[in-house]
Amino acid sequence: MSRSLALLSLIACVSLPAADYSWQEPHAEVVASGDLRWAPKPFAYTPGPSVRYIDYENGSDAKDGRTQQAAWKHHPWDKQAKEKAAACKGSHTYVFKRGVIYRGALVTGESGAPEAPIQLTSDPNWGKGEAGLYGSERIVGWQRGAKHADIPEAGKVWVKDLDFAPRCVWLVQAGGAAQRIALARSPNWSVSDPDDIKSEWWEWENPGHPFENYTKTAKGRRLHLGIDTKHLTQPAEYYEGGTIWTEYGWVMGTPYPAPIEAVDIEQKGLGFGGQWGGVGGQKIVRFNRYYIEDKPHYLDAPGEFWFDKKGAGGKLYLRLPGDQDPNTAQVEVARRGTLIDSVGMNHVRFSGLTFRFTNVYWGLTAGPWVGKAVDPACIRLLGSGTDLQVTN
Repeated sequence: MSRSLALLSLIACVSLPAADYSWQEPHAEVVASGDLRWAPKPFAYTPGPSVRYIDYENGSDAKDGRTQQAAWKHHPWDKQAKEKAAACKGSHTYVFKRGVIYRGALVTGESGAPEAPIQLTSDPNWGKGEAGLYGSERIVGWQRGAKHADIPEAGKVWVKDLDFAPRCVWLVQAGGAAQRIALARSPNWSVSDPDDIKSEWWEWENPGHPFENYTKTAKGRRLHLGIDTKHLTQPAEYYEGGTIWTEYGWVMGTPYPAPIEAVDIEQKGLGFGGQWGGVGGQKIVRFNRYYIEDKPHYLDAPGEFWFDKKGAGGKLYLRLPGDQDPNTAQVEVARRGTLIDSVGMNHVRFSGLTFRFTNVYWGLTAGPWVGKAVDPACIRLLGSGTDLQVTN
């Protein structure tokens, strides 16, 4: 017997231990062509002995939550929960009604037990569709016409006053598909090449020196200077205070956001800091690509929005694709960044739920050192945890 056949025989006789973790199990199947086909385990509703039902549309926190007919409106981890819902503790299976959108944030430090984990799930036999946890609000009551001097074609823009500050907006089609509305930007790029999503961005010319072009703020802080004589032809006010996303050299080069802190009208350049604030460690190189965003001046085409923040809220300016009337559409506007948040939890299961439309931190150029709000998540654990499952 050859060495290779002997090795195969030995492998075939080895009894592999049972998988301890989900990543040790197969999640794909091999098809005839040799390719892999995604084949996850189907969702299974497996409630524990103690069940509580949640129906955000028709539930009442004053009921006991033990039957579908006595469902709560809020989950106990929601600060909006009241009465019996707010008082509930312990290892329960919380069942969210399908076809219903839950709009709220859950915060917990609660844990289940190894033999009785806490579950947040849904029952395919209760409601139709998906059990959704959304970070957004559906906005209605739009008014046409923007009274803002810097917005082009103001008559095509729709306006709504809000008591929160969104950074993301979506248009939801009748079938449930969502289209992300872009924060007002220039150029008005789209993903026309899926292999190069930045193909429609502008690029730095840097005609004198291919890299190492610098400028300074009025206070003397050194900045990168990106020069583009073809596109940067507007007055300084058009750029000042905007946000730039740019590639950089030499390694990685993933586009990063930075505030535009200086404008060089003579050279047709923009001054901005590096990925971590200063200009060390990276170069803005000729042919690196970039775009600018987040000023009212750039709200010049359908499929864009801009938010004028005043305190905790402000005015949302919107142009939907095709300049559709938003009062005839489902417009989801992001409000909450993290939907389930914990500083420590053990023995908790999340399954059969759909998370959508979360917000991001207002300061788009903020670094992670600013605080935990910079890194939101559908489910976030900032602390210790064991035996946690997120499936289906």
